[in-house]
Amino acid sequence: MLSPNFFYEYLYMSLNDILYTYREADKEDWPIFYDAYLSNAAIPINKIRFKDIFENYLLDRLMLVFIFEKEATKSIVGGTILKKSNELFNENSFVEIQHLHILSKYRRLNAATQLYAFIEEIAKDNKATKIMVSCNLNSTLNQRFYLRNKFVFSKKIYQKNIE
Repeated sequence: MLSPNFFYEYLYMSLNDILYTYREADKEDWPIFYDAYLSNAAIPINKIRFKDIFENYLLDRLMLVFIFEKEATKSIVGGTILKKSNELFNENSFVEIQHLHILSKYRRLNAATQLYAFIEEIAKDNKATKIMVSCNLNSTLNQRFYLRNKFVFSKKIYQKNIE
């Protein structure tokens, strides 16, 4: 006889057994990042302008842009934009997560955790000694995600729009 929790155990196993793959983004991948931008942006940007900026990111040797896909179907699950940097005063290199986006239908399917594990591998491959990320102070969901992954809050960021 099946246990009363069989369905939930099976569902949990299935969610964690989804296999994901990664590939470098190309010019045709800009819409996934544009949609992610629109979901978070306070200021809209023209599609053509966004596409131009995205293509410049792909050409920048310090930027690492990846698409995250379901292995079986090659359907896009999300993407990430990382920036390689060095610290001036101690020669350590780091990777900054500039953007990490998972489509909403995959957020409960262990996708973000697996994408983050990939980001750590990329950082190690690039000989980074740490990973940094800026996170909105009001975004408790993102904050909890990074705290679960052993990030430590270190300083505030001030910004000013100039016209």
